[in-house]
Amino acid sequence: MTLALARRAVAGALLLPLLLGGPLACFGPSHVEPVGAEGPAFALARDEQRLWKQSEEEERKLRDKAPIYDDPLLSDYLNGVAQKLVPPDVARQGVLKIRVSAIKDPTLNAFTFPTGSVYVHTGLLARMENESQLAMVLGHEITHATNRHALEFERSARNKQIGFSIASLVASIAIANTAGKRAQGGDWSGAYVFSQIGNILVSLGMELAFLAAVNGFGRDLEREADEVGLQRMADAGYDPRQAPRVFALLKEDHGDDSKAEVFFFGSHPRLDERIEDVGGLIQAR
Repeated sequence: MTLALARRAVAGALLLPLLLGGPLACFGPSHVEPVGAEGPAFALARDEQRLWKQSEEEERKLRDKAPIYDDPLLSDYLNGVAQKLVPPDVARQGVLKIRVSAIKDPTLNAFTFPTGSVYVHTGLLARMENESQLAMVLGHEITHATNRHALEFERSARNKQIGFSIASLVASIAIANTAGKRAQGGDWSGAYVFSQIGNILVSLGMELAFLAAVNGFGRDLEREADEVGLQRMADAGYDPRQAPRVFALLKEDHGDDSKAEVFFFGSHPRLDERIEDVGGLIQAR
């Protein structure tokens, strides 16, 4: 399946756009080595085992309740692109297995569980103009898994004695927009500031998925995902000059800033910053 066919496959599944919330303030990193950096002897740390168990439980809930776009051709296509972006050392050690699924939601978003399960919204797939742009999106998301960003984020929060829960994440976002009063009153699922999928994550209390899909892992780790994702797409033979175009397309589709709308790469200023950062990386190659 080509990207053009993939876009046509999801076009009929798009729903009316809904708003997403704004980002929670980021934590500084507590660095861990990427998967495969220490050779074939890689094993999950104890706290990472807990994150993986939680991820597996959340993903079961997600697949039970969320509108997964079940198209074998599309699935094969997305996973074929993704496998080109998986580093050989990660593939060899076999602990982390990257799997990509499409999920029916018109918003421009993608998110990844620590276990390597990547979910891409049909809205984002439909907006991509070519496979190189898709490779940038997938490279970014795969980097979150291979570089263990959920573990870094969780350890950093713990070191700073900052707890996070689904309620605190939603509150940090919803207070910034017109649905804030409802959220402050405890009506988390009634604070319709997120996409269809975002509301599912809230209603089911899926903290890790919500963190990845709506909040993100903080500026430093998101920048690392951009940089490593760009390198991996280029190494796989894709055109790195298409990476800034991804951000430009997302910026074009950005909604009303007063609504604190957020999607895959963030707000208007953050998108401008990422266009500049990635452009600089390309010039330095």
